[in-house]
Amino acid sequence: MKPGQQWFHDSISALAYSLAKPHENSPELLLPHNDLTRFILTQHAQMPDYLRAPMKLATLGFDLFGLLRGGNRFHHQSPEQRVKQIVGWKNSGISFHRDLIRYFGDDPHKSNEAKLEAIQMAWFEEWKDNQ
Repeated sequence: MKPGQQWFHDSISALAYSLAKPHENSPELLLPHNDLTRFILTQHAQMPDYLRAPMKLATLGFDLFGLLRGGNRFHHQSPEQRVKQIVGWKNSGISFHRDLIRYFGDDPHKSNEAKLEAIQMAWFEEWKDNQ
């Protein structure tokens, strides 16, 4: 795997683990979350060319943003720091911050499985259908 691809993979993996953690009691989200990471990477690979690069850049930007807030890139942060960064982006006044988190799924502070957002449910349903 090329260095840029590994960095993107690590960022996606950290996001998948962080967003799935509150829902680990759900049968679809048992540890490890490598299958969820692979699913997100597959969805990214299937995007049209004109969306694939911007989504990758936005995701890597999100990872780098951790340097400003937590002293480490997102995928090197503690779970607590990750939650703070995700919540900060979800509640940001900058729309693309909110949109990126919405693309990846739920607010990590929500622990009620019934509160999974529509996009996350759609991904899981599609993921289960492909298993």
